[in-house]
Amino acid sequence: MNTLCPACADIFSSPRRLAYGSIHRWRQNPSSFQLAKAHGCHLCHLVEASRGYDSRRTASFPREISYAFKPINPRWARTGEGLKWYAYQSERGHGEDDEFEKAEFLRGVELDPTPNGLGRLLARDAENLREEAECSWMMLQFYGNEDIVLPVELSLLNEGNRLEVLTHERLGEQTTTGTPETLALARAWLRECLDGHEACVTRHQDGEEEDAGDDGFLPTRLLDVGTLEEPRLRLVAGDDLDPRCEYVALSHRWGADQTRVLRTCNVIAYHHGIPPEETTPTVRDAARVTRALCVRYLWIDCMCIIQDDGGADWARESNTMFRVYGRSACTIAAAVTCDPSEEQQCENDNDKDLTGKRPVPSPRHPNLNAEEYGFLLPRNPLPARPLIVPSPFSMMATPESPSPYHFSIHPPYLSRLHDTYVRSSEWFYRGWVFQERMLAPRLLVFTPSQVLWGCQTLQAAEGWPRGKTADHYIDRFTTMAVERARLRALLDPKTGVAVSHVAWWTFLLDYMASRLTVSSDRLPAIRGVASLVEEKTGERYCGGFWITAGDIADQLLWEAVGVEGGGAKMHMMPRQNEYRAPSFSWAGVEGPVRFASKGFGRSLVEVVEGLELRATDLGAGNTTGRNVREALRMRARLLPASLFTASDGARTHRILTRAAGMKQALIVGNHLCFFSYDHNPFDPHFSFVCLRPRSTALPSLGNMRLTTDLTDAQRNRILCDGK
Repeated sequence: MNTLCPACADIFSSPRRLAYGSIHRWRQNPSSFQLAKAHGCHLCHLVEASRGYDSRRTASFPREISYAFKPINPRWARTGEGLKWYAYQSERGHGEDDEFEKAEFLRGVELDPTPNGLGRLLARDAENLREEAECSWMMLQFYGNEDIVLPVELSLLNEGNRLEVLTHERLGEQTTTGTPETLALARAWLRECLDGHEACVTRHQDGEEEDAGDDGFLPTRLLDVGTLEEPRLRLVAGDDLDPRCEYVALSHRWGADQTRVLRTCNVIAYHHGIPPEETTPTVRDAARVTRALCVRYLWIDCMCIIQDDGGADWARESNTMFRVYGRSACTIAAAVTCDPSEEQQCENDNDKDLTGKRPVPSPRHPNLNAEEYGFLLPRNPLPARPLIVPSPFSMMATPESPSPYHFSIHPPYLSRLHDTYVRSSEWFYRGWVFQERMLAPRLLVFTPSQVLWGCQTLQAAEGWPRGKTADHYIDRFTTMAVERARLRALLDPKTGVAVSHVAWWTFLLDYMASRLTVSSDRLPAIRGVASLVEEKTGERYCGGFWITAGDIADQLLWEAVGVEGGGAKMHMMPRQNEYRAPSFSWAGVEGPVRFASKGFGRSLVEVVEGLELRATDLGAGNTTGRNVREALRMRARLLPASLFTASDGARTHRILTRAAGMKQALIVGNHLCFFSYDHNPFDPHFSFVCLRPRSTALPSLGNMRLTTDLTDAQRNRILCDGK
């Protein structure tokens, strides 16, 4: 069933004990290990793929390596608490004396410490083994100059489980992520979700169920990809289709070649057909995957939004982005690294994240050339697929009567696969992808070496075809559930955007870890999420703020913070000349920002409404449609004051006005520090605050002192635009 080298075949040649079993020597050395991999030993490839997880990789691996089958403490696996290993292994024997080991095994079976007697059940091929194994965790651990852990799971291959069968059909020929068997596995995940996952039914976020087609929404344009038997590629209008039809969306990082896109000059022609040479390999691969999923229609931004009309079509379509991804049957994610022609674009300054830092680069795929391969890439299937072996624990099996059970030796846990291939990819850190991941009900992620699946019920991969729930500590990783939890936090009627900006700031801090090729897309890249929240809550959004939230006046007191410059020096990132956001918005500055962490009581300032300015009001600047000019209409109580100036050095460029004391000291704008004094240096009958410029580039502001008494409710702060 599988190709194993002699050293690995020996692991499964005689019964091995789970509970108090001895440690066995792995008869492998560095040269034999390399030779075994070259000859296609499946287990050696899984070992290689798991190196560096629990210990540092060494040049002399494997030297003096031993192995043992070990159970994991179920409490630790579920909660992360308590001892990890449920039974410690004895080093007696080292596998040198097989007869002694067998005798010790027979005596030790009855001393099984696992709470459900798993060791005895495994040894006896018990009928109820499947039920008990489902709630247990086992490992094949190698240790010596490196520690390596491979998860072990009861296989359902003998029971005809379709997902496991697909991972082993023509295994040696699964040399790309686009083989028919791999795409059939993806189709099985999708259909199982659409037909059998109750939690994955598209819902209103307030908990009310809603079928994906009930509102009749379809994107303005879609690509008709035909079928596997009759492939085609042409543009179609959403209004001409049955609103109940399924479509998938593509989430990808645009490459350096942006010439093969939808333009005003080819819209009509593309309704008749799109020549293959006028599409990128990524588009062609997406069409191929869509057909394999048995879905007829595909949405891709570069082919379904007109790119050369001054942004007018983009401005219209961006307002429906949350529906485009949210109503899709599935979102295909091309989580691959860039090709050599994109090298410069991938490393330019615009690809720093939104806090001004450059993310850790992702591992590049050897010989990757997107112009030739798209995102269905060549790979070695052995590290990506589980190894299935006859039960290594059975004392009842004979050559004539083998054990009825098989076990899967898996690649690393899904959490590591997700970190290695998804979280480290350039796709994952793309700013636009942040909202696409949140809005998509299902994700099918193509990486250079693995295909992964995520929905609200199941996380799976080629190496874990039946998947995991991620409910347990041992399986936990950033899943679809985590992405959806962000959205639920924004919509929560008690803690969401209707009440305060706390959930919104949490969302933005996660978003700012991403990066944008077009830096002015800071607000447009989350407009889809904002539109969905507006529709579901009825709250009003403007310039990156929820202007109907109770703490809006406080939250306008965000601060731009410095980024690392030369040495340890911090410097402020300037505003850009190109318009990207209103002056009151955090999105209008480069680099990281700090948001108000608490409220400061009643404000003298009230936001009346948010305004979208007409084209005639825009004046000079960027009017491409990607950023709409917005403004806030506000009203405030005027405070009588006396204005005077001072030039004694320490007090130059200050404004003084009355406040409630030190507890209301806070930061205002980009360049003004807000200080409060309980003791008034000028007049003991008044308390003062000071607005002092951070930069000498600002003009002198003078000094101001209130001359009228205020009630406690009126002792507040004034808001300033820090521009």
